[in-house]
Amino acid sequence: MKTKPLHTLLLLCIFLLSSHLHGQHKHTHSVSYEEEMLYVENRGQWDSKVFYRASLGDLNGLFLEDKSFTYLFHNTDDSHLIHDTYYTRPPGSPIYVRAHAYKVNFLNALDANILGANKQLLKHNYFHGNDQSKWASNCEVFDKVIYENLYENINLEAYSQGKNFKYDFVVAPGGATEQIQLEYEGVEGLHLKDGHLIIPTSVETITEFKPYAYQVIDGEKQTIECNYILQNNTLSFEFPNGFDQNQTLIIDPTVIAATLTGTVNNKNFGHTATFDNSGNIYTGGISFGSGYPTTTGAFQEDYGGGPTDICISKYNPTGTQLLYATYIGGNSDDFPHSIVADFSGQLYIYGSSLSVDYPTTTNAFQSTNGGQFDIIVTKLNPTGSALVGSTYLGGNGIDGQNTATLNANYGDQYRGEIVLDAQGNPYVSSN
Repeated sequence: MKTKPLHTLLLLCIFLLSSHLHGQHKHTHSVSYEEEMLYVENRGQWDSKVFYRASLGDLNGLFLEDKSFTYLFHNTDDSHLIHDTYYTRPPGSPIYVRAHAYKVNFLNALDANILGANKQLLKHNYFHGNDQSKWASNCEVFDKVIYENLYENINLEAYSQGKNFKYDFVVAPGGATEQIQLEYEGVEGLHLKDGHLIIPTSVETITEFKPYAYQVIDGEKQTIECNYILQNNTLSFEFPNGFDQNQTLIIDPTVIAATLTGTVNNKNFGHTATFDNSGNIYTGGISFGSGYPTTTGAFQEDYGGGPTDICISKYNPTGTQLLYATYIGGNSDDFPHSIVADFSGQLYIYGSSLSVDYPTTTNAFQSTNGGQFDIIVTKLNPTGSALVGSTYLGGNGIDGQNTATLNANYGDQYRGEIVLDAQGNPYVSSN
């Protein structure tokens, strides 16, 4: 039986893994497990040059403009500064987060017809600040943006594969690939290495993998050899063996701009982590809203409401595959303080809740909130699809959240522990 591992060391490992995943900005053909990137139309909430925006994880963003893309990346090491603003910095205290934006201009492009495709059912609303001219409601959301006739007989289609940004140049018969020229603005030291494009910025070194091109002829997909040509900061394509000029050609770059490990367009903070006997990784945190990448069939796929919900994710031992992800929470504040897994991969969660509708199970020891914050103990099945057991534990005062006398350092209010004995009984130490 594995009892609770050392929190600090394991949580550090999880955060290092998260930082590694967030730092990989590369063209590749691997598929992310996350839900598709979405493209939100601009109805005045952003600069007028922007037609659509997509999130690239954390604060990173992609802005689709008339004849250009603008990428915005932030230094991953500064993410804790955003975290600190909510708890440790005095009101009005400035923070400085390193960021770098650069543009990819489509040189000599035509005035393309830019339109969203595959409209989604959801809409986005923006009511930020007191300048109502920057408010926008019912903004349409799409999973693809098409630039029709960006060059003569050449369209550009921007979409995603998982959370990997993709854009295709679709060259119809009669289109000249020599027209396509991409000028990189706002970066220095651009160079090719082993056929890949290396883009140094002040916050990340971004790699765009060697391009992939193909044609479908007589129902069969045929790969076309394609290389980058770089002159100063302008990128174009060459086809050493040529291609069939009478068939449509697809030039198909793929960009991993970020691997999300949290809520799309919302904050999420890590609280605790553990592993099981098979080496699977479990993370417990809080999400400040909808958008956490829950999996189909999870116990709670939707945000429960209130300021925060518990969010639980389970990964394979290498952190390359999400096994499940779920919310757990009610209509107010819910926090995980400590987690531990048993032999069969069932996860035990100790935390605190201010919600009066936190999910409890039939015949729970205490099915209702006793008043203010209560301790909660919850057990998930191995697939994260159901609760094995869940109960409140508390009276009419504050339980589970350490008071000011025990709260000298950041996060001390959440300290406490859950461990298991050889029979799988949980033991909780709390306040």
